[in-house]
Amino acid sequence: MDAGPPGSIREATVSLFSPARNSVLLLLALAALSGPAFVAYSGQFPAPAIWLRFAAMLVAAAFMAFTRLRDSVLALAAALAPLPGVSLFFGGTIETPLEPADACLAALVYVVGFGVALTAGDRFAAHLADDEPPHVAAILVLQKSLRLFAPVLIVAVLVPSVLIAAGPAGSATPALLLSIGNALAATSAWLAVPLAGSFLTGGEDFIARTNRSRESWGLRLEPAMRAARSPWAMSASGIFIVLTVLAAFGSASLAIGKDVEGSLPSLAAGAFAAVLTGAFLAASSWRRAVATSVSTSAALLFGAWGFARAAAMLDAPHLLLTSGLCAIAFLPIAATAAAATLSERNDAASASEAGILSAGPSAATGSCAALVLLAPWYRQIGDARAGFVLAIILAAGGALVFQPAITGALEELLPRRRSLSERYRVK
Repeated sequence: MDAGPPGSIREATVSLFSPARNSVLLLLALAALSGPAFVAYSGQFPAPAIWLRFAAMLVAAAFMAFTRLRDSVLALAAALAPLPGVSLFFGGTIETPLEPADACLAALVYVVGFGVALTAGDRFAAHLADDEPPHVAAILVLQKSLRLFAPVLIVAVLVPSVLIAAGPAGSATPALLLSIGNALAATSAWLAVPLAGSFLTGGEDFIARTNRSRESWGLRLEPAMRAARSPWAMSASGIFIVLTVLAAFGSASLAIGKDVEGSLPSLAAGAFAAVLTGAFLAASSWRRAVATSVSTSAALLFGAWGFARAAAMLDAPHLLLTSGLCAIAFLPIAATAAAATLSERNDAASASEAGILSAGPSAATGSCAALVLLAPWYRQIGDARAGFVLAIILAAGGALVFQPAITGALEELLPRRRSLSERYRVK
């Protein structure tokens, strides 16, 4: 039976892609508007300060996305993509207005979704710059970003779920909202940005801007890429160990609330198991997975050190905020690990360099954006804000320096078996 000319398959793909894209974007837009619609229906309007904080977040997110993606459509899509997850919190205001504590959790959900959106937009722009048609670039992003999206989704959902299972009394409902909100925001960002970007034509100006941005970031990240190779990998790993030990001693004075004191060991073990699971999905090798999970844990340990320095007590509300912080810290580290795995390079050092070059710009921009986007909520976070700042900064360092360095050090200390063809480069 005649299958028709080769071009007919491509035309059929395009004709099916367009209605599917439009339907998904319409559903996501309805999900984003559902929360404000519930607010208008119930008449339980949040305080004006909450609206102003979210408006400031949207403006700052659009600006940060534009500085990285260099396109207004992609920037607007990245800024709006996490809103279905945020809308979930507004949808719970039928009987009572949105409380500041729940609004703060919604802000954490937005930051997680924006990090995923920024990474997806960065990958889409790279595919367009490589002369891929817009619909093909969108499909490639949805396929290849699964290695990043799935680990982030697991950590963002499972870590708050640990509080549901073994957390203090009264934390189950907000933890459930945080878990579902993270899932909605991350999924929406993963879908919306490449699908909205497929409306672009990818002209010469866009390709030129993207290539100039690549070259600029390549020069900036060149010092960080050296940490992936010997002897810098061992030196950077030693610095990481010293910093982690300092954070461990510094966080020893952290005050633990009586409501979480008994369950804290089991909660920490469950959270680490979730991070380790996500790390193994992001990285195909156990060395990189260990480096990813250890770097994320160190970032949270620095957060605990910040809590202790600011005399903040780790009680149920702060523990809930920390579960949201875990996904924010994990995302940039997992992004560079997943990009290194997708490079399909056998050598750990060269794979880490490729991962930093590919995902490093979005990881650095996303970490900076997290600090900026959470700024309107630092007063609500209270004394714990010092821990948030330290954790996010160390997560950026883990993504660009420590995770590649630890991977390289483990490769040097525990080298993997290589075939004769790999060892002597026989083809």
